[in-house]
Amino acid sequence: MKQLSTLTLLFFLAFCAQAQTEKGDWLIGGELGFNTVKSNSSFQFTPSAGWFFLKNVAIGANAEINFSKTGDAKFRAFGIGPFVRIYFPGDRLKPFVRGSINTRSERTEVTGFATNKENGITYFLGAGLAIFINENVALEPIAGYSSTNLKGRDPAGGFALRIGFQVYLNNDQMQVLKLKK
Repeated sequence: MKQLSTLTLLFFLAFCAQAQTEKGDWLIGGELGFNTVKSNSSFQFTPSAGWFFLKNVAIGANAEINFSKTGDAKFRAFGIGPFVRIYFPGDRLKPFVRGSINTRSERTEVTGFATNKENGITYFLGAGLAIFINENVALEPIAGYSSTNLKGRDPAGGFALRIGFQVYLNNDQMQVLKLKK
């Protein structure tokens, strides 16, 4: 019940304030993506939370969760790391650039063969457009380049398309959420 109350409060606050990219504001959300790397494709989900330490410049943390299946092969990957976003002036439409670097752990299982586990780093650099559907909530199409470097293998990279959903909260709204706990 406590989680439902907090979620309800979060959405209420999201629909009754102004678009937030000011110093001290917060963003909470995530991205869904489809990446192509050589002949493979994968879907990913990247939840994130960040803080605007300067006007229009946010830093934060994100987790990267990937799943794919090709024939008898199942693939899972998890990563975590920092990101930075730089926004350009705008009202309902705010262009931005985004970069991130994540540590990554991968597991590949092929029926009838051994399971393979690898670790490495994933980089992403892209540009997007925050399309504010109200004063605090934005849909964000993002295009960029993603590269994965695993120990003992050549780097693999390619074009990435993602769609994001972010809730932007000012410091007062975050204080209300903290008091609600």
